[in-house]
Amino acid sequence: MDTVGSRKIVEGAYGLGLLYFTRAITDPKAFYCPSVVNGSYAFNTYAEEGWPWPSIPPDYTLGNPYVRCSYNYYPQPKTTEDVATANFGTVTLPELKTQSITLTSPDGYVQSPHPYPVPLKSTDVDQTKAVSGDVLQNMAGLTHRSSGLPGGANVLFADGHVIFITVRANNKPGSRLPFDPRLWDPYTGNGDGPGNDPDAFRIIFNNFQP
Repeated sequence: MDTVGSRKIVEGAYGLGLLYFTRAITDPKAFYCPSVVNGSYAFNTYAEEGWPWPSIPPDYTLGNPYVRCSYNYYPQPKTTEDVATANFGTVTLPELKTQSITLTSPDGYVQSPHPYPVPLKSTDVDQTKAVSGDVLQNMAGLTHRSSGLPGGANVLFADGHVIFITVRANNKPGSRLPFDPRLWDPYTGNGDGPGNDPDAFRIIFNNFQP
C-alpha cells in the first residue's frame, strides 16, 4: 500500500494475490490460515471497520505497509539444476529461472522492472512437489503448535492434496529434511530461518514429501 492509513496499491499484486485480483478467488480470507489471529500474517490486520481488505489501517504498527497472506507460494518445475549454496554445499534443486517483468498494480501504478520467477505451465510443474504451504519465516513463527512447541506445517502439493508435515521425525540436524534445524537457523544463531535464506527455503520446499 501507499502508506499507513491507505488503500492505494502501489506495488504488487504478487503470487497468491494475483488469484484475488484476477477474480479467480473472490474471498480474501482464503489466503489466511484460521489459526493465525494477529500479526503480519493475519487477515484482521489488513481489515478493520471502515478499512476493508486490502488495507493498511491507521493503527498499523508492523513495519512496511505490505498486505501479506499466511501462505507461501512456490511451484516447482520438473527440471532441476545444481545450486552452489554458501551454507549447504552444492544441492540439486528444481530449476529456478527469472525474467525481468514490469507489473502494473490494480490501482494502475506502473512499477519498476524487477526479476521475477518465470511463470510455469501446469504441464511443467512437478506434481510430486509442494507448491504452497504455511508461512515458513522462522521456526518460532510456525503457526501450528504442539504442547506449546512448533508442531509442523500444512503443505499443498501440485496434484491438489494437502498434508500436515510434522516437525518431529523431520528435524534431524544435517539431514536436509524440512525441519532440519540447520535450514531454519543457518549458521547465524539468530533464528532468522528460511524467511531470510532463499537457499534454505528452496531446500525445504523441495524436500517436503507427498
